[in-house]
Amino acid sequence: MNENNKKSYNDLINHSIYFLKKNDFSSARNLLKKAINLNPRKILAYIKLSNIYILENKINHSIK
Repeated sequence: MNENNKKSYNDLINHSIYFLKKNDFSSARNLLKKAINLNPRKILAYIKLSNIYILENKINHSIK
């Protein structure tokens, strides 16, 4: 992964945290999905996305 992708991945994660703190789960989810598409091998976005699904009582989604 090149340096720009690293920065973009981290920016997406950080922005998702901002929206999560605002209880805007939809926006946070969308950013995390973009981070996953950018780098599917990194696990942080998967973990954060699963946590959002758990907060929303969508446990089945968090397992997928």
